[in-house]
Order: sequence, then C-alpha cells, then structure tokens
Amino acid sequence: MFSVEVKNSYDIIRIVGSRIFIRVHPLLLARFKEDDHTLIFYGEDRGDFLVFEVSLMSRDHTALEIAEVTTAIKWYASVKFDNPQMQLLSEDPRSTPNLPAID
Repeated sequence: MFSVEVKNSYDIIRIVGSRIFIRVHPLLLARFKEDDHTLIFYGEDRGDFLVFEVSLMSRDHTALEIAEVTTAIKWYASVKFDNPQMQLLSEDPRSTPNLPAID
C-alpha cells in the first residue's frame, strides 16, 4: 500500500508500514546530493525526466526494499501520469545516454 502527499512543493511517496519515503522532483530542477543513506532513481515519462530520491533505507539495501521502492514508483507513475510502464534508470540520464532501464 502506498500514499502520496505534497510537502514543500514536492510529491512524497510513502510505503505504508515502513520508514521508506520517496521524494519526487523534475530532473531539470533537481537539487539533491547522493550519499550512503539515499538511493536515487531516475524516471522517464514520455520525454520528461524525474528524480526519485529514496530516504530512510538501511545502508545495505535489500532486494525486497528495492523491489518495494520500484513498485511504489511504478504505482505513482500509473496514478499521477497514467504511465505504469515508466522506465526507471539507476544513473543520471544527462551524463550517460542510452542507459538500460531497470525492470
């Protein structure tokens, strides 16, 4: 189960029952810093790129946590953009063209 709230002009995706939350913002306006406690995904929605900044995960991200996060992002893309097939990338698409998507 997931929910979305708006905080400081950003959408926040919450995974209900966990401490994981995902801040969503346009890539062009993104101001974030990658560190050991933040996992970053990039999404492409019909030519527009978004950043999904995942916080409050353990330093050693488990496969289950990553699966929950990607499922939450796909849910958000379906609800917000009517695009459940949004491609997710693990690297900034501005610096590496033609990256393979994360399934």
